[in-house]
Amino acid sequence: MNKAEQTRELILHAAIEEFAHVGYTNATTSGIAHRAGISKGLIFYHYASKKALLLAALEYGVGFFERYLFANPEFTQISDIFERIMFIGRMKQGFYKEYHTLNAVIIDAYRLVGDAEFQDVREYFNKVITSSVPKFFEGVDTSKFRGRVSPQETVSYIIDVMTLISMRHFAKFKEDPNAIYGNIQEQQDNVEAFVDLIKYGVYAD
Repeated sequence: MNKAEQTRELILHAAIEEFAHVGYTNATTSGIAHRAGISKGLIFYHYASKKALLLAALEYGVGFFERYLFANPEFTQISDIFERIMFIGRMKQGFYKEYHTLNAVIIDAYRLVGDAEFQDVREYFNKVITSSVPKFFEGVDTSKFRGRVSPQETVSYIIDVMTLISMRHFAKFKEDPNAIYGNIQEQQDNVEAFVDLIKYGVYAD
């Protein structure tokens, strides 16, 4: 890694700390520069704006979670789609606890998607859903699915429903992102209840 790359990484990690602790709205490039121990002008040499830093932080955080998930050998060993959903939920719990700072940035950014000023942030989340979510369900056993709908359409249906549930879930924490950490088990129980409902409609037996 050359010096420029090291500086970009230093700025990015300082921005992640700033966004996590004070939120994107209250974060300042001066605060980020202070955390990084550099001049504010150097930030803009490497990143066009504070929003560009947020998008870079999101890409880093979401990518980190995906690696965190896929690096677990248990993930690919689970062939039942609903067991895999619950496994992903447990992994998210672990991510909340172990990587609180990264998760705080992601949750805070999600609060901005309804604002027209942050269309690019909304587009980023949509891109993640489109490109990444299907990867979570590659290689699942579709032999138990009802035959009236193709396995591919059934998996797409499950993804769509779980995505909507997830969006509703995050919407509850727009006003208080830290509340998401207070009732993780309750959230998991709620997901399990929805999974049971979907399972009865999808499986033949």
